[in-house]
Amino acid sequence: MRTHRLTFFLTGLSIAFVVSAQQATKDLTQLLQSNKNLSEFTTLLTSYGDIYANLSFQSEVTILAPNNDAFNKIPYSSLGPAFEANQSQIVRSVLQYHVLPGLHPVGSYNGTFTFDKTWLQDASYTNVTGAQTFTQTVPQFNLTAAGGAVENASLAEYVNTHKDLTIFVPQNAAFQALGGTLQSMPSSQLQRILSYHIVNSSTVGYSSNLPNGTILHTLSGQNLTVTFASNSLFVNQARVLQQDLLISNGVMHVIDNFLDPDTPFVTADPEIRTAPPLIQGTSLSENIVPFTSYLPTSVTSFDTASATPTSSFGVSDIGRGTSASASASASSTRTSSTPTSAAERLESPPRALAMTGGLLAAVCWTIGVI
Repeated sequence: MRTHRLTFFLTGLSIAFVVSAQQATKDLTQLLQSNKNLSEFTTLLTSYGDIYANLSFQSEVTILAPNNDAFNKIPYSSLGPAFEANQSQIVRSVLQYHVLPGLHPVGSYNGTFTFDKTWLQDASYTNVTGAQTFTQTVPQFNLTAAGGAVENASLAEYVNTHKDLTIFVPQNAAFQALGGTLQSMPSSQLQRILSYHIVNSSTVGYSSNLPNGTILHTLSGQNLTVTFASNSLFVNQARVLQQDLLISNGVMHVIDNFLDPDTPFVTADPEIRTAPPLIQGTSLSENIVPFTSYLPTSVTSFDTASATPTSSFGVSDIGRGTSASASASASSTRTSSTPTSAAERLESPPRALAMTGGLLAAVCWTIGVI
């Protein structure tokens, strides 16, 4: 008798259940219906019959299942317009991106960073690839000033090619607040300021690897201090607005303010929403974003509406893990298991199957975001 294993991991509760076929077996319908907090996901998944049918008959698969709270957040996310307009191609791709071939129980997350295949095939949706450099990534998150500034300060080659980087990237508004001064200062001075935002270490600074009180040594030679207070992460006085944006050679964190290498011992004040700039300077109009003219012409913003998936099944990559070198782990994973060309990405899809039950050997993770 073949043994099927079903594992649940409920994020936040850290409770895992392992059930063998001798004790109980569940098909996908029973699995989803037994979790009332997945009712929205169940409704969406079953409305895409081909994906649902193939999931029902997979011998080994991992589902990252967004809970109902995650669906409640969709209207306030970048996916909101697509879901509101029922843009089926985008919604289909979202579903595919939540399915990983093979079993990936929580115990397999052993502290290393890897890229795992998903069912999402269309390369235009790929989140992290070998060519996802700092310069190519920042426009996708409206960090165009930072992208242009590193070009102007002769730091682009370093941030795009050096391994194991942690980069704290000021938002565009922070550049606008000091734009007049930053644009007029010598490039060597701008380089020194920006270098204070770059950490080169053997351990990439994912947010889970930055406990309260962490000291980071920067490219400029001064240290940064990480603080966790009032449920927020700070680096020196700057609040981290967005964590763990992956690039091919490390990670970026978006911050609300500039870090000043001349005041390395300043501390965070969580009572202040945005601390005043430590670097004194003149601002620019809200309509003017400095340094964007230095961005390479080949760099463009990512537009989800332009992507047009062509198949229901395939593979893309999803990053996971903490604590280890992103570039080292990602490189080895891409070499061994991640296709690099369009032809290699296209795998033979599973044959269409009727939606009629079937045993599921799966790891089902309930997650709080989509």
